[in-house]
Amino acid sequence: MKKMIMVNGRMADAIRWDGVNIAEIRELAGEKLMEPHLCMGFLYLFIATEDGISQCNEGDWVAKDTDCNLHVLKAEDMQ
Repeated sequence: MKKMIMVNGRMADAIRWDGVNIAEIRELAGEKLMEPHLCMGFLYLFIATEDGISQCNEGDWVAKDTDCNLHVLKAEDMQ
């Protein structure tokens, strides 16, 4: 599911990582999405952001702002 949110004062397209929507995340993040990592039955994503490599867990959001910067937003921060 894609939605518009505010990130650091900028509008951003955001997609919630649900553990299976890798195609949607790949479309948003492009080459900044690294190879997914499977560990104990969970698929973790790693995304290159301007702050470094960020881990995206199931339930977290990946956002791309108007300057094309990527952000990983933790599920607990989005509530």
